[in-house]
Amino acid sequence: MNISFTLTLLIFGIFSSTVAFTQPCVDGFAGEYPCNNVDQKAFISLEEFEAVSSSDIWGWTSHLTGREYAIVGLFDRTAFVDVSSPEHPIFIGYLPTATTGILWRDIKVIGHFAYVMAEAAGHGLQVFDLTRLESVLYADIPVMFDMDAHYVGFGNAHNVVADTANQFVYAVGSDTFAGGLHIVDVSDPLNPVYAGSSEEDGYTHDAQVVNYTGPDTDYQGRQICFAANENTITVFDVTEKTDVELISRTGYEDIGYTHQCWLTEDQRYLIANDELDEMNFNINTRPIIFDMLDLDDPQVVGYVDLGTTSIDHNLYVKDGLLYMSNYTSGLRIHSLKDVAAGEMPPVAFFDVFPGSDARIFQGSWSNYPYFNSGTLVATNIYEGFHVLTPRLFALRDEVVEVCGENTAVLLFDVNVPLDEELSYAVEYPGGSGPAPFLEATTSNGAPFSNGVLFTGLAAFGGQYVHGEVVISYGETEKRLPFFHRSW
Repeated sequence: MNISFTLTLLIFGIFSSTVAFTQPCVDGFAGEYPCNNVDQKAFISLEEFEAVSSSDIWGWTSHLTGREYAIVGLFDRTAFVDVSSPEHPIFIGYLPTATTGILWRDIKVIGHFAYVMAEAAGHGLQVFDLTRLESVLYADIPVMFDMDAHYVGFGNAHNVVADTANQFVYAVGSDTFAGGLHIVDVSDPLNPVYAGSSEEDGYTHDAQVVNYTGPDTDYQGRQICFAANENTITVFDVTEKTDVELISRTGYEDIGYTHQCWLTEDQRYLIANDELDEMNFNINTRPIIFDMLDLDDPQVVGYVDLGTTSIDHNLYVKDGLLYMSNYTSGLRIHSLKDVAAGEMPPVAFFDVFPGSDARIFQGSWSNYPYFNSGTLVATNIYEGFHVLTPRLFALRDEVVEVCGENTAVLLFDVNVPLDEELSYAVEYPGGSGPAPFLEATTSNGAPFSNGVLFTGLAAFGGQYVHGEVVISYGETEKRLPFFHRSW
């Protein structure tokens, strides 16, 4: 990335008046928003995007610069927002719709290309090279981009599904193949090619496609599609694109509209939701857990009552946590450590629609939790775009600030339910620092609170010292950066 771009982005982000200031979650609120263990870093209104609604959202991290970008589906465009400094997101530009504006717009990413579809007639699949975001100059922000390629093998579609490992995208809910799987080879992103299809189980609303490594030995090594097909969870073997095999169809109690599903990371369990069961059956928000031990015969493990009445929408899994966007109750984060028992204890939430959990189609459409930094982005359909930071592993303060003192204490929390032993340490990546003494070097499980006593601060007077609290469990390591500032 050129230096002038980096500097102008920083200047624009700091002095922009278009972005709401940081609102930490204190005593159950981040400004007007009810919350627990989630801070709001920034908010961009729809007015700033010059849009009337938002829908789906995805993200991309540059392999060249490490910068993080949110890709936001809007009524008549797709917006690109640099969220590398989450307190100062930068609206870099947008890709106009291929035809007309519409509420439903979906995006996925493979490599450094974004694939965009919409329910608008004749829209097709837009292809956009995301590396173009890295050469934008300050004077041009926000830029109106053009697309790099356009696939028109279908017109409108409801969702685009990305098989990132094998470089295929699946249009689902399109005007082709009865709304079933429309498979496109994007191994050459600028020349998308039709690869195959299936209409055997009719309309697919959303899906996840993986290289299967789960417990069913009959299908290990195959490419498997887990689909939400209006009234069933439907499993396909999509290894042969021109000869897709339907493996199974599984229903459940009180079917309203099977909306979306996502696998746990070991591919043993599938978490699904139903978009109309709350309205049709007057029940609470309820993710549905399926045991996928046998792909030919999935079993319902249980229905998790979240205690809210809002309609559930998009959900994703990362690091043993489920990230749900549930319309009027907003972002909900739950632990999957007890998923085998049909339980998902709550970890955190951020309610983007204060004052109501009504069964209406307002609030949060979707979220993207996969940035390595821990930043999370979420859409608010008729309001705008939230930049959030879940406090899963969190320092109480990020700066240890003293004047004339020789000691100081830094407190931190682990808010994620974990059954395994955690180890704690303090490191100074840049060299030496004040001597740290941990209140506890290990703990059995979490949630857990800990502290570090620093001594010998007087010797570092007038310096900034960068350190990290290191939390380790299993093969996972979390690093919480902090600074000493003393004089």
